[in-house]
Amino acid sequence: MTLIKEKVIENIKDLEIISESSETGIYIVQSKDLKNIFITGHSEYDLNITLILYITSTHSNLSFSNWIKILNIL
Repeated sequence: MTLIKEKVIENIKDLEIISESSETGIYIVQSKDLKNIFITGHSEYDLNITLILYITSTHSNLSFSNWIKILNIL
């Protein structure tokens, strides 16, 4: 997992943190001139898909499509 440290963003005078949480860290950062917005993470994934991707890539011999089939059965 890539984690953006708050101190790094705070030290860049042209950026400000818009959204963050203690669980996921920094989520949205924007330039103070409002010309750039940076969104981190994968908000398009729900919790189940994120979990499947993690397990598939780190702890399993099952393919992503097989995990989807298993989830659809549950």
